[in-house]
Amino acid sequence: MTFDITGSTRGHNMTNEMCSQWGVDLSVRRFFLQKHLQIALAANDIFHTRNQSWWMNVKDVRLYKDSDADTRRVTLTISYTFNPKKSRYKGKNADEKEMKRL
Repeated sequence: MTFDITGSTRGHNMTNEMCSQWGVDLSVRRFFLQKHLQIALAANDIFHTRNQSWWMNVKDVRLYKDSDADTRRVTLTISYTFNPKKSRYKGKNADEKEMKRL
């Protein structure tokens, strides 16, 4: 299970003054059939708070943008691994030799 909260505070970027924004994402992942089958369910921007607002000041012109786009999304992912290939490498890691060096 993954729970993410992301956000940014109010600030300036060149001629733009950006408003603060934040969002909450949640996802759940489950494996079945000896980890061959994976089912994942994800929900993005659960509270519909990732709206974009900013001002731009260039000389005597002031431009304002307030975007209320629907950024909410629910995604269901089902994946199956048929024949996972095992690594044939039988050597040692290069870092083991370096760690033993004085």
